[in-house]
Amino acid sequence: MKTKTNITLYSYAILISTILVFNFSLTAEGTILYERGTQNYSYNFPEPIIKSLGIYDTIILPGTYPRADIGSPTIPVKTAKILLPADSKIKNIKVTGYHRTSINGSYYLKPYQGVVKISEPALNYTNNQAVNVTIYNSENEFPKNLYSIESIQNFRGYKILLLNLYPVHYTPKTGKINYYKNLNVEIETEKQHYAAKKISNKFRNRIEDKKELLNLIDNPEIADTYAVPVYLQSPQILTLSVPEQNESYDYVIITNNALNNSTENWTFQNLSDWKTQKGIKTKIVTIELIINDHDYWCDGLWGDGCGNPGFNDTQSRIRNFIKDAYQTWGIRYVLLGGDDEIIPHRGFYCHIEGMFLPPGEETDTDIPSDMYYGCLDGSFNYNNNSYYGEVGDGDAGGENDLFCEVYIGRAPVSNTREVSYFVMKTISYENSNDSYLSKALFAGENLQADHWGKEAMDEIKDGSNNWGLYNPPFPSCFNTETLYDKDTSWDKNTIINKINDNFHIINHLGHASFWIDMKMLTSDADALTNIKYFFGYSQGCVAGAFDCPGTIEGVGSCSGDAIIEHFVVKNPTGAFAFIGNSRYGLADEEGTTNAPSQFYQRKFYDAVFGQKITNIGRANHYSKESLAGMINSHTGGMRWVYYELNLLGDPETPLHINCSAFNPPAECKNLTVCKNGSCDYARIDDAAGAVCRGYAVTVMDNETYNGTVSLFGNNITLNCNGAKLVGSGSGTGITVLSSDNALVKNCMVENYTYGISLLYSAYVNLHNNSMQNNTYNFDVEGSEISHYAHNISTSNRINNKLMYYLVGEQDEKLSEDCAFAGVVSCKNITISNTTLTNNGYGAIIINSSDIKVVNNTIRNHEHSGILLKNSSLINISHNNITSNTNNGITLGESKHCELFNNSIRDNSARGISMENSSLINISHNTISESFNGIYMFGSSKNRIFNNDMSSNTNNGIILVESQENELFNNSITRNFDGIWVYKSSNNNFINDNFLSYNKMRGIGIENLSVNNSIADNIIKNNRDIGIWILTNDSKNNTLNFNTICGNPVDINDTDNNSGNDNFCDVAYNWNDTGAVGCKQVCSEEYDIAVEVVLHYPLNPVNNSVLHINAVVVSLGNINKNSDEVNVSLFIDDIYQNSVIVNLTGKFVVDVEINWTAVFGEHNITIIADPGELINETCETNNELSMKLWVYHECDLNFDGIIYQDWDDLMRSYKCFLGIGKNCDKISFQDWEGIRREYECFFN
Repeated sequence: MKTKTNITLYSYAILISTILVFNFSLTAEGTILYERGTQNYSYNFPEPIIKSLGIYDTIILPGTYPRADIGSPTIPVKTAKILLPADSKIKNIKVTGYHRTSINGSYYLKPYQGVVKISEPALNYTNNQAVNVTIYNSENEFPKNLYSIESIQNFRGYKILLLNLYPVHYTPKTGKINYYKNLNVEIETEKQHYAAKKISNKFRNRIEDKKELLNLIDNPEIADTYAVPVYLQSPQILTLSVPEQNESYDYVIITNNALNNSTENWTFQNLSDWKTQKGIKTKIVTIELIINDHDYWCDGLWGDGCGNPGFNDTQSRIRNFIKDAYQTWGIRYVLLGGDDEIIPHRGFYCHIEGMFLPPGEETDTDIPSDMYYGCLDGSFNYNNNSYYGEVGDGDAGGENDLFCEVYIGRAPVSNTREVSYFVMKTISYENSNDSYLSKALFAGENLQADHWGKEAMDEIKDGSNNWGLYNPPFPSCFNTETLYDKDTSWDKNTIINKINDNFHIINHLGHASFWIDMKMLTSDADALTNIKYFFGYSQGCVAGAFDCPGTIEGVGSCSGDAIIEHFVVKNPTGAFAFIGNSRYGLADEEGTTNAPSQFYQRKFYDAVFGQKITNIGRANHYSKESLAGMINSHTGGMRWVYYELNLLGDPETPLHINCSAFNPPAECKNLTVCKNGSCDYARIDDAAGAVCRGYAVTVMDNETYNGTVSLFGNNITLNCNGAKLVGSGSGTGITVLSSDNALVKNCMVENYTYGISLLYSAYVNLHNNSMQNNTYNFDVEGSEISHYAHNISTSNRINNKLMYYLVGEQDEKLSEDCAFAGVVSCKNITISNTTLTNNGYGAIIINSSDIKVVNNTIRNHEHSGILLKNSSLINISHNNITSNTNNGITLGESKHCELFNNSIRDNSARGISMENSSLINISHNTISESFNGIYMFGSSKNRIFNNDMSSNTNNGIILVESQENELFNNSITRNFDGIWVYKSSNNNFINDNFLSYNKMRGIGIENLSVNNSIADNIIKNNRDIGIWILTNDSKNNTLNFNTICGNPVDINDTDNNSGNDNFCDVAYNWNDTGAVGCKQVCSEEYDIAVEVVLHYPLNPVNNSVLHINAVVVSLGNINKNSDEVNVSLFIDDIYQNSVIVNLTGKFVVDVEINWTAVFGEHNITIIADPGELINETCETNNELSMKLWVYHECDLNFDGIIYQDWDDLMRSYKCFLGIGKNCDKISFQDWEGIRREYECFFN
């Protein structure tokens, strides 16, 4: 045993007697900063509760937790979780205490004695062995200060300050206790200039990320500072090497080839299909693909560097792939599909300052911790030694990453039979609708001496505020049973009989080891006969050590798989998922419930029942992240359990806590809903969860209801009879999932994330429904044509506009009051002059031909602006397609289509995404500010020409497994890479394109891409390489007649490709025919270009002053004082005005020219003329044009507001108004803060 005395726990800098103020500067040296700001947050505290036991006292303060260190008083601590503004650095922190109050009396707070393994004997309260005499003999208050900085964490790119606040102060010498009723936190930050922004590459600007963030922080209003346009984000290398599909995904299963190729009854593919069917898009990726892809090696695009051999092992490569999939696909869940020999664990280091741990057991250097695969910031080994997860192993030597970007679960399977058991049990549970779901069991053992499991299990069963932490009780609809040794001794046969009687949730605190848990042996687990599967949570020691068999540090040898693995994957019975410890569970030395393992289990059920976080993997992470401020408490015990708690199960699987699912009707019948107690149910969601297939739910009153309604089963009817479903801004109002011939009618759905969603269902009928003020009002998803074949009449309204959903129609034109356009198996349909906003898709075109989509505004949709599948002869032109969460246009399995003259910008994933399509012409489009401009997968014989692709975060154009396409006459500038030819993209023609000012490469070719022709392109002034053929398996590509100049490296050829008559200066491994390097060298010239044309206001009216802004760039090195450029404005090719700018020593110049607007459609052209003084041989990019519509000025004679919704991107309200005199349709309304009223801007 180890004893420490004279421990100094808090070493702070400044103490001010009555009001404590501590200033702390974290400004990074050399950072370019601007815009200093101050945030103030107030935290209020009730009077502490003093509890006495013997000669000692304990302080309890609700809303805090106990900070405990060996030999020191245990004091209440409040962790403030403060979101820092985007791109900011902390300049100063000041905490001020108000209303200091003394508690009458003199108290003796017991010195904390540490943690023990769950099974160690408790000591008597009078047998203290650890006392920090420096603290207890002092007349100074403890702690000295009002706060300490625990760490700064990153959650999906959001930066969170964990600030521990100390409202209670104890003077040991006198026994006095004082507390502050209020602590005010003032944080001064400095914000970087946008040109120097370094937004985390984990930030994805996704709504779901922001919503999950709000559960973790105290100041949600700061979240809006992170909603920056894509073009302001830092450049990122995001070329997903292994995956090739043209999709985003929610969930990835990682396994090996052998398990993935299983022929058993249930496979990982079945699980993937099931998840996708219920709306969780899932993809399987094999370990073999990952570990053989250089991008995931230590020196690859996603590596942590090669400073440690471990950074290139299988664990690191898998984690690097997960980083890529997180950022590129947008995944939220990862299932590790293999036991430790298939997907190795990453072992973490932890040391406990324990008085009562056996020698050699205070430290473990190899704690299996799957959070390594989910928490993606840093390497967990900053000092590059052999230990991961040490204190100070985070970024720049700070705290490790405690907030995970993706939620992790493990299927600890070793063979295909175990895969089959795991998948079968997971899907069976998710499909459950059985009374057993109401049964929960709590098992508490005798933990030796006077330490029992009963008190801890009761805290979970009944809810508790003990030790300042809160967790709610199990809902009353649960039938809870207990097995407590303290009440009546029980043996393994007792709990075996309970499990075989089918329980839903089993919680346990007791002795355990590799082969024993809940007093059962592995052989007992294998012999279970339950046919309904349970979820288990045990605090027992090493029962979840999935690194067995082997020798476990400080524990001993195990000859087979751990017992929790037997429960989950070894048999077709037992558990579908289980959370347990890979090493020792930790209890309180004195036998109280002030214990690390207990705290995490309590917060798990706070997540499930309090926060309604039912996905098991997410709830497990929440239980840790909610206690991240305690990471260094309990002498290291909180960190130990933080690391060792793993989920052996599916991380996305939601626990069934909807009480209506527990008691299905004894007989099938039509169900009624009303609030006066005279109906079958009082809630619509409960009735929908209980109704049998083929029957109806009818609302009998005209009231307002809450909740999310799911219809699962064929031929179900929901008739709301005009009742409202009103949400809280999240969830889906009505979901029809995998259900054919459902009918939903007369429902009003408001204020959800999704209003009505039809997911993988066929022939659904929607009649007379209204969707208003939802983030996305209507969504439809499917994998087959029948999943889009619905009967949806124009009696349905979205924000008081019509839904058009045509199936099997022809020769129709959709009117301008269209809110959603659905075209399925149709011919000769026109969609024009509409504004489509805030749905899953703006328009869907499925299995149709001869369709025109012309002159529409399509924006703010969750998936894509336009979805085009299995169609031909489609014309999509002159549309404004912006600000969609995924793609602007998604095109699959189609041919003979024209995408022409569209403005496609600010879409989070891709401007145009094409899969398995051919004979498509994409021309004269402006595609900007997305992740990829055009993404083409598995497509051939398409033509991409005369497009302007600029300011996309990744590629202007990327070809993946695509052949015989023509790319010509495109302007591709200011992207990360210009054109990327990837993965067996062969025989493509890339001619006459202008590729300039891209942040890395002009053109890249890699990964078995051969026989491509690159000719007559101008590839200039890219910041890295002009043309890069970067893998030695890309052969027989030809480069002819290209001008490749002004790049740091003009050509870099890794293989022996060939060409002739190119202009270049710097070439690696490249020789034109008969030459060394290029046949021609670059001549000195200056490239003046017009890069951007914008105007304000966005919707000008007749006779208003229009401000036209242009960006003129100099890509040369102009240094003559006489180098002036004349910049002119032409409207419809008629000269209007001009300004002269001097580019001497400058790279970019902003120009503004004003024009008095005239009603009608116009063409704006800005021309930069270098005159005779600048020798510029290429003037093809010296002008830039855009289309503009000038409206009539509106009067105020409107018929009234029809639709108003919050525009999250613009941070304003938007409204569509009835048509008044001389008025086009659209008006914007925003809050005018000074006048405290709404202000309208009319077109």
